[in-house]
Amino acid sequence: MKPKIAFAIAAALLLSTPALGQAPAQRGAKEAAVTAIPGVVEAGAKWKIFWSANDNADGIVGTPDGGVIFAQREVNRVRKVDPDGKTSVVVENTSGGGSLGIDYQGRIVAVLRDHPSVAILSPERKLLTDNYYGVPLKGASDLVVEKRGGLYFDESRRVPTPGVYYLAPDGKMFSFGDGIRANGIALSPDEKTLYVSDRDAIAIIELLPDGTGSNNRHESDRLQGNRVAGDGMTVDSEGRVYVSTRVGVQVLSPQGKFLGVIPSPRPVTSVAFSGPDKKMLFIIGQGAVDERGVESPAQNAKTIYELPMIAEGFKGRAK
Repeated sequence: MKPKIAFAIAAALLLSTPALGQAPAQRGAKEAAVTAIPGVVEAGAKWKIFWSANDNADGIVGTPDGGVIFAQREVNRVRKVDPDGKTSVVVENTSGGGSLGIDYQGRIVAVLRDHPSVAILSPERKLLTDNYYGVPLKGASDLVVEKRGGLYFDESRRVPTPGVYYLAPDGKMFSFGDGIRANGIALSPDEKTLYVSDRDAIAIIELLPDGTGSNNRHESDRLQGNRVAGDGMTVDSEGRVYVSTRVGVQVLSPQGKFLGVIPSPRPVTSVAFSGPDKKMLFIIGQGAVDERGVESPAQNAKTIYELPMIAEGFKGRAK
C-alpha cells in the first residue's frame, strides 16, 4: 500500500473521541468456539470487542496504520478506529455512503445509497458513475478497486437481474450481469479473478487482461448453513476468500473449495484484514450492548470484533 494512503486518511481526520466498545462482555452475543482451519486460524482463538455503538457500521476496510474505517449511512459519516481504539470521523455528509474502498492513490471510494452511485469521498469529492450507459443504478452494494485505476462494484436492488460492473479508468463500463444475485464483491491478489456473492455460494469470474469478464465462470462450494446469504468479502495473501455470513466468516480456497467456518459472536455483515502485519481479522456484527452490558434495542446497533489469525491479509491493497 502506498504511503499516500496513510496521508490521505490522516489529512481527512476531523475529530477524535474515545471508543465506546471497550467493555463488558456482550450478553446478547453467543459463544463462538473457534476451531482450527490449517494455515488460517488456530483453535481457541478469541474474538475481542474493538468498537460498538448504536449508529451503524458498514463496509469495513483496513487502514495502513492497522486500524479500520467504516461507513455509517444514517449519520452520513465515515468513521475510523485506530489500533488503540480511539475513534475519528474522517468524512462527513456522505450522501448515505455504504461499502468503502481505498484506491491506489489513497482516496476513499464508496457506494452511495441515498443517490445510488459510486463516488470518491476523500480527499476530494467526485461522482464516478450513477448509471450504466444511461440506465440509472438502483442501489449499489459493494465495491473493490484495482491497481490500474478502475473498480468493480455490484448492486443488489436491480430487478429482475442484479448488476455486476467494471468501471474502467477511462470511464467505460462493462456489465457481468448474468443473473448473479450480487451483494459482496472481492478481487484476487493477482487481480485475475473476481468473486461475487450469489445467494448461498460465490460466483467466480475469470477476468480478461483489460479487466472485463471472460465466459469462464463457475460457482464455489455451497456456503455452510441454511440460507446464510453471503455478504461482504475479503481475501488474504494466499488468495483465500473470506465471506461474512449469519453463522460467521466462511473461508474458501481461491478455487472456491470450502475450507471451514470461523464462528462469530453475532451474525456478520462485513469483514476485513488489518492490525499489525495485517494478521487481525475484523468483522461487523449485528447488535451491541450499552455501557451497562445490556443489549441495545437500537436497530442499527453494531459491534466490531477482532480476531488474531495465522493467515495474513493481502497487503497490496486495502481490501
